[in-house]
Amino acid sequence: MNAIKLFESTYHDLPFGILITDYNPNDPKIIYVNPKFIQITGYSFEELLGKNPKIFQGPKTDRAVIDRLKECLHSRSSFFGSTWNYRKNGEPYPLSWTINTIEIDSSPWFLAIEQDLSETAQDQTSMLKYLLKNSQISSRNLLNRISLASVLLGEPEADRAELTDIIQIAVRSLSDLSQLIEFITLNLDDKREI
Repeated sequence: MNAIKLFESTYHDLPFGILITDYNPNDPKIIYVNPKFIQITGYSFEELLGKNPKIFQGPKTDRAVIDRLKECLHSRSSFFGSTWNYRKNGEPYPLSWTINTIEIDSSPWFLAIEQDLSETAQDQTSMLKYLLKNSQISSRNLLNRISLASVLLGEPEADRAELTDIIQIAVRSLSDLSQLIEFITLNLDDKREI
Protein backbone atom coordinates (compact mmCIF):
# COMPACT_ATOMS: atom_id res chain seq x y z
CA MET A 1 0.00 0.00 0.00
CA ASN A 2 1.49 3.36 -0.93
CA ALA A 3 1.65 6.24 1.54
CA ILE A 4 -1.15 8.33 -0.01
CA LYS A 5 -3.61 5.42 0.09
CA LEU A 6 -2.61 4.78 3.69
CA PHE A 7 -3.20 8.47 4.55
CA GLU A 8 -6.62 8.39 2.86
CA SER A 9 -7.71 5.24 4.65
CA THR A 10 -6.41 6.46 8.02
CA TYR A 11 -7.28 10.18 8.09
CA HIS A 12 -10.21 10.66 5.69
CA ASP A 13 -13.06 10.73 8.23
CA LEU A 14 -11.40 12.43 11.20
CA PRO A 15 -13.19 15.48 12.67
CA PHE A 16 -9.96 17.51 12.57
CA GLY A 17 -8.17 19.02 9.62
CA ILE A 18 -5.31 16.81 8.50
CA LEU A 19 -2.50 18.12 6.30
CA ILE A 20 0.50 16.00 5.29
CA THR A 21 3.57 17.33 3.54
CA ASP A 22 6.73 15.80 2.20
CA TYR A 23 9.72 15.94 4.49
CA ASN A 24 11.45 19.15 3.46
CA PRO A 25 11.79 21.56 6.41
CA ASN A 26 12.80 24.44 4.12
CA ASP A 27 9.98 24.11 1.58
CA PRO A 28 7.40 21.43 2.49
CA LYS A 29 4.85 20.56 -0.21
CA ILE A 30 1.32 19.41 0.55
CA ILE A 31 0.67 15.84 -0.55
CA TYR A 32 -2.58 15.10 1.33
CA VAL A 33 -5.45 16.91 3.06
CA ASN A 34 -8.61 15.33 4.42
CA PRO A 35 -12.17 16.56 3.72
CA LYS A 36 -12.35 18.41 7.06
CA PHE A 37 -9.27 20.44 6.10
CA ILE A 38 -10.90 21.28 2.75
CA GLN A 39 -14.06 22.35 4.61
CA ILE A 40 -12.08 24.60 6.97
CA THR A 41 -9.96 26.33 4.33
CA GLY A 42 -12.29 26.42 1.33
CA TYR A 43 -9.57 25.13 -0.99
CA SER A 44 -10.00 21.99 -3.08
CA PHE A 45 -7.52 19.12 -2.86
CA GLU A 46 -6.30 19.93 -6.37
CA GLU A 47 -5.61 23.56 -5.43
CA LEU A 48 -3.50 22.50 -2.43
CA LEU A 49 -1.56 19.59 -3.90
CA GLY A 50 2.12 20.55 -4.22
CA LYS A 51 1.69 23.94 -2.47
CA ASN A 52 3.63 25.14 0.56
CA PRO A 53 1.39 25.50 3.67
CA LYS A 54 2.52 29.12 4.00
CA ILE A 55 -0.32 29.97 1.58
CA PHE A 56 -2.56 29.96 4.68
CA GLN A 57 -0.56 32.72 6.39
CA GLY A 58 -1.47 36.40 6.38
CA PRO A 59 -1.19 39.65 8.33
CA LYS A 60 -2.62 38.24 11.60
CA THR A 61 -0.40 35.13 11.54
CA ASP A 62 1.96 35.22 14.53
CA ARG A 63 5.52 35.25 13.12
CA ALA A 64 7.01 34.05 16.41
CA VAL A 65 4.82 30.93 16.27
CA ILE A 66 5.86 30.28 12.65
CA ASP A 67 9.55 30.73 13.57
CA ARG A 68 9.15 28.22 16.40
CA LEU A 69 7.38 25.86 13.97
CA LYS A 70 10.34 26.06 11.56
CA GLU A 71 12.78 25.30 14.37
CA CYS A 72 10.75 22.22 15.32
CA LEU A 73 10.60 21.03 11.70
CA HIS A 74 14.37 21.30 11.34
CA SER A 75 15.01 19.44 14.58
CA ARG A 76 12.29 16.82 13.90
CA SER A 77 10.68 17.62 17.24
CA SER A 78 6.94 17.85 17.87
CA PHE A 79 5.25 21.21 17.51
CA PHE A 80 2.07 22.62 19.06
CA GLY A 81 0.88 26.16 18.49
CA SER A 82 -1.99 28.54 17.87
CA THR A 83 -2.24 31.44 15.46
CA TRP A 84 -4.43 32.88 12.71
CA ASN A 85 -4.60 31.32 9.26
CA TYR A 86 -6.56 32.45 6.22
CA ARG A 87 -9.23 30.68 4.19
CA LYS A 88 -9.27 30.75 0.40
CA ASN A 89 -11.72 33.69 0.50
CA GLY A 90 -9.24 35.71 2.63
CA GLU A 91 -11.18 35.33 5.88
CA PRO A 92 -8.89 34.88 8.91
CA TYR A 93 -9.63 32.09 11.37
CA PRO A 94 -7.97 31.08 14.65
CA LEU A 95 -6.48 27.63 14.81
CA SER A 96 -4.44 25.40 17.01
CA TRP A 97 -2.36 22.64 15.52
CA THR A 98 0.23 20.03 16.17
CA ILE A 99 2.87 18.73 13.78
CA ASN A 100 4.82 15.51 14.10
CA THR A 101 7.17 13.60 11.86
CA ILE A 102 5.84 10.20 10.83
CA GLU A 103 7.65 7.47 8.93
CA ILE A 104 6.11 5.08 6.42
CA ASP A 105 8.29 2.58 4.59
CA SER A 106 11.39 4.44 5.86
CA SER A 107 10.14 7.74 4.34
CA PRO A 108 9.53 10.69 6.69
CA TRP A 109 6.48 12.98 6.33
CA PHE A 110 5.15 15.92 8.31
CA LEU A 111 1.68 15.31 9.75
CA ALA A 112 -0.32 18.34 10.88
CA ILE A 113 -3.54 17.98 12.86
CA GLU A 114 -5.47 21.25 12.93
CA GLN A 115 -8.51 22.54 14.76
CA ASP A 116 -10.44 25.59 13.60
CA LEU A 117 -11.07 27.42 16.88
CA SER A 118 -13.81 29.61 15.39
CA GLU A 119 -15.96 26.46 15.15
CA THR A 120 -15.68 25.92 18.89
CA ALA A 121 -16.37 29.53 19.92
CA GLN A 122 -20.15 29.06 19.81
CA ASP A 123 -19.92 25.83 21.84
CA GLN A 124 -17.64 27.53 24.36
CA THR A 125 -20.05 30.46 24.70
CA SER A 126 -22.94 28.08 25.40
CA MET A 127 -20.83 26.16 27.90
CA LEU A 128 -19.74 29.39 29.57
CA LYS A 129 -23.37 30.51 29.98
CA TYR A 130 -24.28 27.15 31.45
CA LEU A 131 -21.38 27.29 33.89
CA LEU A 132 -22.27 30.82 34.97
CA LYS A 133 -25.80 29.72 35.75
CA ASN A 134 -25.19 26.26 37.18
CA SER A 135 -21.81 25.93 38.86
CA GLN A 136 -20.66 26.79 42.34
CA ILE A 137 -19.47 30.35 42.70
CA SER A 138 -15.82 30.76 43.53
CA SER A 139 -13.44 33.54 42.73
CA ARG A 140 -11.24 31.18 40.70
CA ASN A 141 -14.19 29.96 38.59
CA LEU A 142 -15.36 33.51 37.98
CA LEU A 143 -11.89 34.70 36.99
CA ASN A 144 -11.56 31.72 34.64
CA ARG A 145 -14.92 32.57 33.09
CA ILE A 146 -13.94 36.21 32.64
CA SER A 147 -10.68 35.12 31.04
CA LEU A 148 -12.40 32.66 28.68
CA ALA A 149 -15.03 35.19 27.66
CA SER A 150 -12.30 37.77 27.04
CA VAL A 151 -10.50 35.33 24.75
CA LEU A 152 -13.73 34.54 22.93
CA LEU A 153 -14.29 38.26 22.30
CA GLY A 154 -11.30 38.09 19.97
CA GLU A 155 -12.94 35.42 17.79
CA PRO A 156 -14.17 36.67 14.41
CA GLU A 157 -17.60 35.06 14.83
CA ALA A 158 -18.04 36.05 18.48
CA ASP A 159 -21.36 37.48 19.64
CA ARG A 160 -19.81 40.49 21.35
CA ALA A 161 -22.95 41.63 23.16
CA GLU A 162 -23.52 38.15 24.56
CA LEU A 163 -19.92 37.73 25.71
CA THR A 164 -19.89 41.21 27.23
CA ASP A 165 -23.01 40.24 29.20
CA ILE A 166 -21.25 37.08 30.41
CA ILE A 167 -18.25 39.10 31.57
CA GLN A 168 -20.49 41.64 33.33
CA ILE A 169 -22.42 38.86 35.12
CA ALA A 170 -19.16 37.25 36.23
CA VAL A 171 -17.73 40.58 37.44
CA ARG A 172 -20.94 41.30 39.40
CA SER A 173 -20.80 37.79 40.88
CA LEU A 174 -17.16 38.30 41.79
CA SER A 175 -18.05 41.60 43.44
CA ASP A 176 -20.92 39.91 45.33
CA LEU A 177 -18.56 37.13 46.41
CA SER A 178 -16.04 39.72 47.59
CA GLN A 179 -18.73 41.52 49.60
CA LEU A 180 -19.87 38.21 51.10
CA ILE A 181 -16.28 37.38 52.14
CA GLU A 182 -15.92 40.87 53.65
CA PHE A 183 -19.21 40.44 55.55
CA ILE A 184 -18.18 37.02 56.90
CA THR A 185 -14.75 38.33 57.88
CA LEU A 186 -16.30 41.29 59.75
CA ASN A 187 -18.75 38.98 61.52
CA LEU A 188 -15.92 36.66 62.53
CA ASP A 189 -13.98 39.65 63.87
CA ASP A 190 -17.07 40.80 65.81
CA LYS A 191 -17.54 37.32 67.33
CA ARG A 192 -13.88 37.18 68.38
CA GLU A 193 -14.30 40.44 70.29
CA ILE A 194 -17.19 39.02 72.34
